[in-house]
Amino acid sequence: AGTTAGVFALPLAATMETCMIAKPLELRVPAAVGTPRVNGVLDDPMWGAAAVMETFARCESGEPVKTVTAVRLAWDAGSLYLSVDCSEPRMDRVTAATTDRDAPDMWRDDGVEVFIDPTCDRQHYYQIAVTTTNNVYDGYIRDAAWNSAAVTAVTRHAGGYRVEMAIPWVAMGLEQAPEPGA
Repeated sequence: AGTTAGVFALPLAATMETCMIAKPLELRVPAAVGTPRVNGVLDDPMWGAAAVMETFARCESGEPVKTVTAVRLAWDAGSLYLSVDCSEPRMDRVTAATTDRDAPDMWRDDGVEVFIDPTCDRQHYYQIAVTTTNNVYDGYIRDAAWNSAAVTAVTRHAGGYRVEMAIPWVAMGLEQAPEPGA
């Protein structure tokens, strides 16, 4: 049994393709088996059973992206777990200039931006952005005062980077994980 989540992720980049999910997608996200260590490595067994999204298109044209992005999701009673693997053939051009949490210009840096819409109304959403140096911006709608209490980790390698995060349900106003199918 899984749960339907109003979650979508956008890799941010100057050199990478900014992208979005290509079409409306219902994804059954499985319950996590055990609690993973958030370390950017994905060495916990839970990730092998996680739901995977790999269908992305450019925002501007709708054309398929050329670089591979894979988003993995799982959940437990306390958190939503997300991993985003971003292929980046030009890691030498990846930028991460901001160092302050919730910096208003963080969108200029390379990284991953996640929007979570627990009500699925596309009006009330939580936003979490993580740069390739693990700097975090989190906000509710456009208010940076909200703090996700997310635990994040980033690993970089020659062909790209991975962002892993655990986002507590309670930070999004939920007492527990959404009911399966909700």
